[in-house]
Amino acid sequence: MEKGNTDWSRSVTGVVIRDGKVLLCRHTYGGGRGLLIVPGGYLNHGETPEDAVKREIMEETGVTVEPGELLGVRFGGKDWYAAFKAEYVSGEAVSDHDENDLVVWMETEEALARPDVPGLTKALIRCALEGGGFGPVGYDTPSGGVKRDLYAAGPEYEFSLAVPGDVPKVMALIEERIAWMDEKGIEQWNVTGYLEAYPKSYYEEQAAAGRLYVLRAGSGIIGAAVLLEEDERWEDCREVPAYYVHNLVTAISARGAGGRLLDFAGGLARDRGKAALRLDCAVDNQKLNAYYESRGFMPRGSCEDGPYIGIRREKPLK
Repeated sequence: MEKGNTDWSRSVTGVVIRDGKVLLCRHTYGGGRGLLIVPGGYLNHGETPEDAVKREIMEETGVTVEPGELLGVRFGGKDWYAAFKAEYVSGEAVSDHDENDLVVWMETEEALARPDVPGLTKALIRCALEGGGFGPVGYDTPSGGVKRDLYAAGPEYEFSLAVPGDVPKVMALIEERIAWMDEKGIEQWNVTGYLEAYPKSYYEEQAAAGRLYVLRAGSGIIGAAVLLEEDERWEDCREVPAYYVHNLVTAISARGAGGRLLDFAGGLARDRGKAALRLDCAVDNQKLNAYYESRGFMPRGSCEDGPYIGIRREKPLK
């Protein structure tokens, strides 16, 4: 941090949880000396809280993250401290040997039980585990743009089996996503004949068989996925009890919906005695592969289906 550019009235932290472990630093100074706390620090003048979270965690731990929901804000008489949930993107966790002398990935249960993890850090870990934080909400500006600097409570989500009347809404999500890929120059569903491979009749069949699930927000559907109990792309599909996620789609405007849908699917799988949640992702989609890995889906070999070459990914369920 550039000390001369520091805004001492504003500070942030990021709670990073990956594969059931939380990223903690053992501080070397001040009241936090010798304690394991979540990484963070003060903003620089002109810096956004989100950028400060990314910078501070990179400086202190060597890990690249993407800030997500706002978990909470602590207000003081002349300052404030904002805590974000942050997703792991890449990097090996190492100490900066300055503000900390140890950086570790620690099981959340252990962190919540240790006496050298202070109460504030424990409270933030619980908030991150329980969910329900504030998310960025887009709004129109007079110039015609869209800003996303307002954090507010999001809608209540419902994850449930689809009914026949949901299929047209699911198809609309897919068509919206394909149009978005065209607009962004992303070559995926829009160049592989996705709608021909998975037409409306396919989703009607999956709904009738009890395999199509939807994510609802209010009266609308903002996400959908097919959950299979067997998948021939996995040789051990009849031996390992798992759910296989296929045809996952979310609304363009519903930021974070994919993660919530995966969380719900994982919870359903766990409740039904499954050992893992599995999926595959196109080998050349680096960003999506990094996203899945940040959510605990680790690579488990490759698969091929016609021109499609994918990386199989598995998230063990504890």
